[in-house]
Amino acid sequence: MGDELRALTVAPGIGNSARLEDVSEPDPVDGAVLVRTVALGVCRTDQEIISGEYGAAPPGERRLILGHESLGRVETAPPESGLVPGDLVVGIVRRPDPVPCCACAVGEWDMCRNGRYTERGIKERHGYGAEHFRIEPEFVIKLDPAPIRTGCGASSPGGCHSTEGARRWSSGPATSRRSSSSPNS
Repeated sequence: MGDELRALTVAPGIGNSARLEDVSEPDPVDGAVLVRTVALGVCRTDQEIISGEYGAAPPGERRLILGHESLGRVETAPPESGLVPGDLVVGIVRRPDPVPCCACAVGEWDMCRNGRYTERGIKERHGYGAEHFRIEPEFVIKLDPAPIRTGCGASSPGGCHSTEGARRWSSGPATSRRSSSSPNS
């Protein structure tokens, strides 16, 4: 891998500022697992961020890498993570409050009571909309390697568009730590 890669970015709060640009490879401090992006879901949340309605770049940065609905393949991972190169994964979007409220303290980040959580591609953390992303092992959902019928997390009719050919998926959100074997979930 080189020092730069392509990413879909936006200047939060500035409508129609989305663009494809070169960014640096993700810093290992962002997570021990390196993932190559396979597909990215685009939903109404992304449309609202692109229109400037909300979104926040990481502290000290002007632009935010979009993408909170991911599908990727592990390139490298620490042995203790239970992941190996080639594993198909999705990333959890929300990170708990660093000084946990009562909900974050018990792993219920979606119920954060004080709003100090962060979200990949939405609030103060870069998203998954780059050729590679790094992620912490505890925020990875490993998928069954069987042929995919759903799994990208697209929640709009636009579905997911794969970078591994002309495949296209539509499914429900992949932001939960639980998964369903039902193709209609």
